[in-house]
Order: sequence, then structure tokens, then C-alpha cells
Amino acid sequence: MSAVLNEASAPLLFFGKLPSRGDFVRSAQQPALVQSFDRWLSGALELLVPNAHWKGLYDGAAPLHFAVLGPQQRQVVAGHIRPSQDGSGRRFPFLVASSFEAEAPGHFIGRAPLALNRLWSQAEQLARRAQGAADATTLLGEAAQQRVDLNLQPSAYDAALTDFLDLQTIGSAQALLARAHPEVDLARVVLGLGLLLQPVPASGSARLERGLRLPLPADPLYAPFMASWWLDLVSGFLRRANFELLLLWPQDAAPWLALGFAGGSATALAAHLGQVPEPDSGPFVDLLDPDWADALAEQDYAVRKLASYLQQQGLSLRQATQTFREAFLGE
Repeated sequence: MSAVLNEASAPLLFFGKLPSRGDFVRSAQQPALVQSFDRWLSGALELLVPNAHWKGLYDGAAPLHFAVLGPQQRQVVAGHIRPSQDGSGRRFPFLVASSFEAEAPGHFIGRAPLALNRLWSQAEQLARRAQGAADATTLLGEAAQQRVDLNLQPSAYDAALTDFLDLQTIGSAQALLARAHPEVDLARVVLGLGLLLQPVPASGSARLERGLRLPLPADPLYAPFMASWWLDLVSGFLRRANFELLLLWPQDAAPWLALGFAGGSATALAAHLGQVPEPDSGPFVDLLDPDWADALAEQDYAVRKLASYLQQQGLSLRQATQTFREAFLGE
């Protein structure tokens, strides 16, 4: 770790199947972690198989970024997953990832999409090249020596996120999201997020069976900032318990940030590799236009005040954040 730049260098690991190889490929480094990737990916794939149409759904699934992290755990595992298959057509994903320790993990959560952007980009590039290679042997040999450099001090990203929140308003952020999600209602998403998580701090629970899916803009310049804002809002509810969070970020035309509260869940991953979950009982609650939030907001003065503020299109996201924390966290 650099004392000046707070940078860490971590090796890239890989596991899974590639079209140019006849069986699994895996990194020799960190075998216990690679084995955990095997269990996670295998568990997700097993959940797909009962559907007679699973192969077509799997083949059409978008590649995705992921991260596993928590407010009270320094270790972060993050990387990129692509639906893939071996040379015989046997389907299994290919994963490229890294593991490292983050500074101030509670603070890091709200900066993770910005801090991990370099890792995700590097892992995606390697995974795409390996999947498209006529013979990935040389590439995988080089990958075994490849490292990624990350600045793991969350405060390094504070200024950039603050600028984003100052410059973006409810109206401009709504417009950014609407290009990928025409039906989105940002004010309702913010209310729904707070209303769903408000009971968590007092519950004493460190695990929630259902997660949240939050809309992101398609513009790659703004998406990491919006994702960090969502996580910054969420992190305030998680300070008292040792949650292990799973972030899934499919790389498609209408991107979402899927946030699970039960660690590296195979069920959560399967939902993004082709499984069709029941809308009322799937692993994620979609927050796109939660109209139910309107009536619930009327039941509490502070939340009603927030709802009123969120109707002001010129309200900055920074002001919205402050009022959100007053309403739901008493800050």
C-alpha cells in the first residue's frame, strides 16, 4: 500500500469455461477464493436448469460486474462475469476478479462504484478477450501475471461525488435515467428506497432475503456516480449490523444496480443469468416507479416533507440526500 496515494496492487484471478478450451480454466493463485467462485457460479447454474428454456435465456443474459463487500468487513471481492461455454458447448460462466482490503469499509460502500471502476474495466477487457480468443492459452498465461492498481481510500472519491450531487438535480437525474428507463419516477424511487430500509437499523438483522434493483443511466460517464449515490443512501441504514452486500451490475442497454443483502447468493446471481423469478417473491424488489410509496409517505411528517421537496425539479441531489437522511435516519 502506498503511503502517499493509498493505492493497492492486487492480482487478477479467473475461473470458468471458454470456447477455446475443453474444460474449466482457473487461476493457480488463491485457490480457496477460486473454489468459492466455483461454488457460487455452479449454484446459480443449477437454479437455471429446471427451466426447459434455460439455455436460450442464459445465452441472452448480459455480462455483469459484481462486488461483495460489507460495512464492517475490510475484504472486498469484485470482478466481471460473462455467460460462456467450453469447446463442446457445455455452458458455464467465465469470471475475472480480484480481492483486496478496503480502507474505512462503511465509508467505502458509498464510493465503491467509483473506486472499482478501473478494476471492472480491466476485468471486463480480459474476460472479453479470453472468450473471443481462438486459443486463450497464451492470454491466460499473461493474465496469471496481471495485476490491477486501485486507490482504496474512499475519501479520495468524496470530492468527485460531491460535485456530481451538487451539479445534478432531481430533474436532470430523472432525465438521465429516463433515457434508459422511460417509465422511471426518481422521486418515488428515492422514497421507496427509504421506506423499505427504514426498519432495518432497529431490527438487529444482518441479512435480508430480498434485495433492491435500482435504475442506472446508460451513459457510462454518469452511471458510476449514480450507483455511488444509491449506495451512499443505502449505507446509512447498515451501520449497526454486519451485512454482507452483493452488487450486481448487468452491462446492458437499460442497466440496473442490483443490491443483495445476503452475501454471495446463488439465487441473486441466477436472476441475472437467465432465471425468471416470480415478480412478488424474486430475490429483488424493482424500484423503478414504486407508486405504493406515495400513500406510505403521507403517514409520516418528515417523509411527507421529503416527498414534497422531491417534486422540486431544481432540487440538487445533495439537498435531496440531506433531507432523505433527516426523514429516514434522523440525521
